[in-house]
Amino acid sequence: MKVLYLEDNPFDADLTQIELKKHARGIELIHVPTIREALELLQQPNAPLFDIILTDMNLTDGSGLTLLAMVRNLGLPTAVVVVTGQGDEETAVAALKAGADDYIIKQKDYIKNLPQALDNAVAQFRKVKNRFSRPIKVLYAEHNAVDIELTLRHIKTHAPHIQMDVVKDTRSLRSALEKATVENRYDVLLIDIHLPGEDILSVVKSIITDPHFEYPIVLITGQGNEEIAVNVLKLGVVDYLVKASGYLYRLPAILENAHNLLSLYHEKEALAISEERFRLLAENARDVIFRMDFRPAIHFDYISPSVKTISGFDSEEIYAAPELIFDAIREKIYSFHQFIQLLNQSASPELVFPFVTKDGRRISMELRGQLTRDAKGQPAKLEGIVRDITDRIEIETKLQNRMHRLNALHTIDTAINSSFDLRFTYQVLLEQVLALTKGASASIVLLDQNLGSHTLISSLGFETPENDLKEWLPENPLLDRAFIERRIVFSREIELDEKLPFARLLQLEQLTHYCAVPLIVKGYVRGVMEIFFVDSEELDLEISNFLETIAQQAAIALESAQNFERLQKTNQELLQAYDDTLAGWVNFLDLRDEETEGHTMRVVDFTLKVCKSLGFSSKELMQINRGVLLHDIGKVGIPDSILNKPGPLTDAEWVIMKKHPVYAYQMLYPIAYLRPALDIPYCHHEKWDGSGYPRGLKGNEIPLSARIFAIVDVYDALTSNRPYRKAWPKEDVVKYIRENSGTHFDPDIVEKCLTVLTSAGED
Repeated sequence: MKVLYLEDNPFDADLTQIELKKHARGIELIHVPTIREALELLQQPNAPLFDIILTDMNLTDGSGLTLLAMVRNLGLPTAVVVVTGQGDEETAVAALKAGADDYIIKQKDYIKNLPQALDNAVAQFRKVKNRFSRPIKVLYAEHNAVDIELTLRHIKTHAPHIQMDVVKDTRSLRSALEKATVENRYDVLLIDIHLPGEDILSVVKSIITDPHFEYPIVLITGQGNEEIAVNVLKLGVVDYLVKASGYLYRLPAILENAHNLLSLYHEKEALAISEERFRLLAENARDVIFRMDFRPAIHFDYISPSVKTISGFDSEEIYAAPELIFDAIREKIYSFHQFIQLLNQSASPELVFPFVTKDGRRISMELRGQLTRDAKGQPAKLEGIVRDITDRIEIETKLQNRMHRLNALHTIDTAINSSFDLRFTYQVLLEQVLALTKGASASIVLLDQNLGSHTLISSLGFETPENDLKEWLPENPLLDRAFIERRIVFSREIELDEKLPFARLLQLEQLTHYCAVPLIVKGYVRGVMEIFFVDSEELDLEISNFLETIAQQAAIALESAQNFERLQKTNQELLQAYDDTLAGWVNFLDLRDEETEGHTMRVVDFTLKVCKSLGFSSKELMQINRGVLLHDIGKVGIPDSILNKPGPLTDAEWVIMKKHPVYAYQMLYPIAYLRPALDIPYCHHEKWDGSGYPRGLKGNEIPLSARIFAIVDVYDALTSNRPYRKAWPKEDVVKYIRENSGTHFDPDIVEKCLTVLTSAGED
């Protein structure tokens, strides 16, 4: 048997091929995944002749019914079997009506039964095909040689589509019938009543009563009479022919009529089997199959018995009172007129609606149907299937709720990770909680373990002013249960002493239901998340689990915020310790370098004022402050004899003195904390024209902070008294700096720096 197999699911295709090899020998199977590839294969000039096409109902480029219709239109001599994973009665009826030879559902062990189903489908197809395509085969039982010769000659001339095999006695007749098979069986028996051998009436009777034969029989005789005719017709023969004048011209029509009668009998039998199959499908279906007529008044022509299982109403009740159905769906489809409007939207309407069963249960129903219209285009009949989709709706709702909860958790995680502001995080958290629990309001109250007091940190949804909430919400006796029991506490119809402020709050806000979820951090209850409801059902397990997860996130946010605060405090203390150390170094330098006493603190003040006026950031100002404090730290490597020499330095002494920026770099660079402050200690003696030291940097190669400090340093040095000279007048200092603009100093910032320095000096 050669099989063309259409399946777009690779797993099902491989499994089917493997199982067929195990359980069926002699099956040659060719697999294609699409209708397009199947048609290309079938329409090739030298296309292989397939005994059967096995096709999945739903393929990527169309329906298996589409392929079935194309195969039948092409007239291909091939049986077709439709396979589907989700079979229902509507699909089965459609497939069989379209000409499928069988319809198979992918149920447990269906592949093991597939070979037999394919054999049956091929046999059924050949049976029907042979009946309409091959000539009529007649077994002619006659002993008279003249009659045989005349009959064969006449049939060959006037009815060549009738093929005759001749036997001449009853023994040969029985032998020929026993050798006949399904493929080469005879269509009609033409038997002479005087055939030699057994009594012909006994032979005819045995043939007719044998269920394996089912042959139509025509008896023929040379001398007929009424008694013989009555007797043979009583046996069940199809016709009785007398060899009278012109009987040969009547013979072909009689044989064709006998053949057609048998075909009609088989068709009626097949139709009865098919109708019984459809009836069983409808009556045993879990879905409701119905046919509704709108004229002259709405009524049901048919509704399957499964309607009682789903709705509680039996078929007879609905036949008698179809309005029962419309009463049950009135929540969404409130009138017959609206029902017609919904149907008019499509020729194949699909509706989903709530349904109230006979015992008062509320379920969800889905209707899929085919609408027939009258000559005026108005709905006349509706045929379709109704099924209970309550479980499906509940599953979809649960999945949607889970997605909402996951999105809420993601939103809260984002808030926790993006901010250490606990109030902002808790506002986001409470928004998500109210959206998913449908609560009216919510709050978070923290517990101070040391003081034993409650503090409201966040609230949402209350109309009461925040100051009152801060006073009333912590005075909630229900909080203690969550603190003590360390679990979710849910109270319905809250009853409290009316004198309590919390009871007054509930009354003002018209809140009746309450839920408290403890926030547990490292084994300690640090707070409670409260949710208030105007009306609510008992919390289900999923909501309770969700609230516990939210509470864990709230606790994580609290712990993170507190850790961050502790870290900030520690960091500030550490920074202060560093800065205090720097101040100690500066004091040491001032004590060692008597002529510059007070110089460092003055230039710190001047430099920061200049840098602020030029728009430096607070972070940059912090590093500049440290750099100025340490600008002469390299002088610890300069001998006192040179550092405190009252007169001018010699060239050799200047070589040593000019090394103090390098000493500063070597001291500070290994300290990562001070590395960003190196620009001023290392570069404050560089000059704009490149004549400075220690590296001879030029122009913008010198860091801006160092260029600014160079002006400030010279200004303070010249306006201050030194052991070897008195302070210059400020006017002379300003003039000196301007004269050295473009050589020693950056010409772009000189005037800006002098403006700040002169005003600071006056202050």
